[in-house]
Amino acid sequence: MIKKRSKKAIALIGGLFLAASSAKAESAYDPSSFWFGFFTGGGATVCELARGGFISKQIAVEYMQGMLEGIEKDSDLTEFKKDVIKAYDSLKQDCGDIFIK
Repeated sequence: MIKKRSKKAIALIGGLFLAASSAKAESAYDPSSFWFGFFTGGGATVCELARGGFISKQIAVEYMQGMLEGIEKDSDLTEFKKDVIKAYDSLKQDCGDIFIK
């Protein structure tokens, strides 16, 4: 027999699944947000790896330079350059000790 507390938990989880299944995104794909998030996530990961001593500061700097160069060279990404620059500026505030030589 299911306890009263377990029944409440099952009902709550079921309600959350129903609520989540009916939620719809306004846009199926937002490339500006994607590139901002991609660059921020990659940069933050590299920053923490360097701070933790798992990779060298030089590797972290080279990674970020490579990402920035990729945006410059890839004509398909030119329109998202401003999003990447915003992400980089945000990362410099938190990881300036890693990314700024």
